[in-house]
Amino acid sequence: MKNFAAILVLAAGCSGVSTSTDYDPQADFSRLRTYDWLPGRPQTDSLTDARIARAVDDGLLARGYARAPRPDFHVAYQVSVGRRVDSIPGSYGWRGGYGTEVHTYDEGTLVLDVIEPTSKTLLWRGTATSVVDPNRTPEERDAKIREAVEKLLAKFPPGGARRPAPTP
Repeated sequence: MKNFAAILVLAAGCSGVSTSTDYDPQADFSRLRTYDWLPGRPQTDSLTDARIARAVDDGLLARGYARAPRPDFHVAYQVSVGRRVDSIPGSYGWRGGYGTEVHTYDEGTLVLDVIEPTSKTLLWRGTATSVVDPNRTPEERDAKIREAVEKLLAKFPPGGARRPAPTP
């Protein structure tokens, strides 16, 4: 029974999206009104690229940022998937007695960057990580990407900087 409970705790801890952000405290985020994608998106499959691009575009537009050919900032992203190993010491093994449960799984990372277009300096970076489940449906994959992007953009702009008024 203890083994089953440990697996449930592990699964619950791995199912959400965790995020972190970093930014240039000297940057004036209140002046940002328009954006565009940094030319040359990363090498990822076209389905994932389209899902990320739609989620970022929708999220920025919902926050009042407009896409423009001469933007105030560029956005770019990177994705990676890595193998993760977690262990739960003191769990009850199937042979009787205590041991360590070891679980391996894939963890995906999405890094979203906001870049000043002229100097190409990084103004803001958001990182989201979550378990990658290869058995997800296309709709579930889209929902997970949207969840990650939404959590990241909830922290943009940083420090309570004034957001632009939504476009009509």
